[in-house]
Amino acid sequence: MLRLAAILLLLALAACAKPPATIDTLEIRLSGKRGVLITLNREQGGQIALDASSKGTPPSRFTLPPERFDAIVRQLEPFREDATPATDESVAALNENGNCPFFAPYSTDQGSIWVKWSGQNVSEHYLAELGCDPDRNRARNAELQAIIGQLPISLE
Repeated sequence: MLRLAAILLLLALAACAKPPATIDTLEIRLSGKRGVLITLNREQGGQIALDASSKGTPPSRFTLPPERFDAIVRQLEPFREDATPATDESVAALNENGNCPFFAPYSTDQGSIWVKWSGQNVSEHYLAELGCDPDRNRARNAELQAIIGQLPISLE
């Protein structure tokens, strides 16, 4: 009987886990001094597009080998654990309300990093507001910025 209860508990926990996903595309949007959208695709490499204030600047492409893409997906996996399904409603809610708790210290000029994972069985997104409780989130912010800093692009 105890063995059956243990098996049922394991099955219940497995049902709560995120389904296995094949990530084909990552979108990373940086806001702050400049808005930048970085799109990474396992097969097609990367593209960087500047915000609307950089009128006339076309998106530029860069090479990103599939193994480097896979490494970035692995580095971002801890943040995917806190991601939510990407729906029109959830994107609108993040745009309207952000995700910083009302009571947390907040600096409005720090920008944010938004990540979206797309592929078979997955369409999820995560928002890190860099000015939200910056002391508590210092390690998270530094880790995300380091991942972006490893890309073969210049944000200057």
